[in-house]
Amino acid sequence: SFADHREHILQTAKALVEDTKVLVTGAAGTQEELANAAQNAVSTILQLSEAVKRGACSLGSTQPDSQVMVINAVKDVASALGDLINATKLASGKPIHDPSMQDLKESARTLKEMCTSAAAAAGTTNTLYGQRALHRQPLINHGILSA
Repeated sequence: SFADHREHILQTAKALVEDTKVLVTGAAGTQEELANAAQNAVSTILQLSEAVKRGACSLGSTQPDSQVMVINAVKDVASALGDLINATKLASGKPIHDPSMQDLKESARTLKEMCTSAAAAAGTTNTLYGQRALHRQPLINHGILSA
């Protein structure tokens, strides 16, 4: 069932948020640190994509809207990550007041919002005859949403 996949999806979304923080910090570091941070974030988004795909498949053909919702959410996260990586490359080595640094902050904020939305989609996906299986509290417990 989807519930079996939910915890892994939530943990991976949280890991991606942490990778995002390292990636943004990497803009002030060396090219090697930046490359490693980007590589880790890409690895995590691939893990998240796979976890979401497995979860969507577990929903079965009786819940196509839920399948589409969670898959679209992870697509949005992947797109936002690509934007963040590009913004990080542009901001790398620039002074803190450079406009590219503001773009970097905005890209990071957008990615965090997309991760939150993906986690919420996973958390609210119906798994048993239309009943809501998960509410906000587990998202708060995982540090994805604030109380």
